[in-house]
Amino acid sequence: MSLSSTFTLRPLQPNDSNDLQKLMLDTNVGVLTTEFQVDVYTALTGVKEHPMAGVVAEAEDTDGVIGIAAVTFFDVMVEGQRFPSAYLSSLKVRKDYRRRGLGSALARWRVEKLKEQFGDKGVISTHFEVHNDASRGTSSKWSQHIIEPNPIAIHAVRDKAPASINGITVRPALADEYEEIAEKQNIFYRDFNLYIPADAAWLEKIMGMMIGNQALNQYYVAANSNGDLVAGARTYHRWTFMVDHVSPPLPLKLLNPILKMLPPDNIMRSVDVVGLWYQPDHLEAAQHLWQMLRWECRQHATTLNSVYDPRGLSADVFQLKPWHQPRPELAVAVYSPIPLDLDRPIFHWMR
Repeated sequence: MSLSSTFTLRPLQPNDSNDLQKLMLDTNVGVLTTEFQVDVYTALTGVKEHPMAGVVAEAEDTDGVIGIAAVTFFDVMVEGQRFPSAYLSSLKVRKDYRRRGLGSALARWRVEKLKEQFGDKGVISTHFEVHNDASRGTSSKWSQHIIEPNPIAIHAVRDKAPASINGITVRPALADEYEEIAEKQNIFYRDFNLYIPADAAWLEKIMGMMIGNQALNQYYVAANSNGDLVAGARTYHRWTFMVDHVSPPLPLKLLNPILKMLPPDNIMRSVDVVGLWYQPDHLEAAQHLWQMLRWECRQHATTLNSVYDPRGLSADVFQLKPWHQPRPELAVAVYSPIPLDLDRPIFHWMR
């Protein structure tokens, strides 16, 4: 598909990995530099629990890949109804090709990809950092709403187990509990827009996903003394396929020995916590679950992250203090075939 006499788009291919590695390094900005632990094609496609499609851009006078965009497909709940949807990710343009229309062309490709499959009946969404003016401008061209702010709770792993609380045990979920877990998670998020419905088959599938000999996901539950499941959450082990090298600004570098927000080697190995839920009147169990996850993930990870809507119930779980830094915030751009009630909280799938 020709964009102009300069740019051409084509499907993402496995042999693009080396070019994509160079592109990712070129597009790293600020204090973070991402290093892939596996080849980039595997990192972009092999860790997805839902179908995805990717496209890369090439230029007539340039070797290698100069841009990439991806879209992931799954169903979401919007205003209590189930819709097909596409989540937009991985939009990258090489620095020397910016402001030449390529970013807009890649963004249009993703929107058109959804409409090819679902017409005007699909939901489109994406995240971007609230201060990213370029992403905001691109998203505003297709979205109806930009919903913000959505904080990311970031906690370092614990070097000591949290104190126990009476009658609550945190442990990995059992396969014969998946149906109950899915039902309770679905009830917890029933008033959220963009929620991805869960079922036992989906949980079984993602628990079997591996990167090398490492599991990509784990599901933990909190059970009371009667064995009832009162809270749960999935851990998504991002560190298995990518890590972030941090070049901290001087103030954070000086305060880090006290705050301990960054690991000593300045390499962040992250676990994303997704879909945290709890039963009514069991907030304390959910808080204990979060603290136990910080302990359980200590062997391989340095930080736990979870994106949340402050209007939901999760904010009370994370208990962020003023000294918890950094405190990044994301915006969510959304297109929906039906009007959104903007007072409903938003479910966050991944960063």
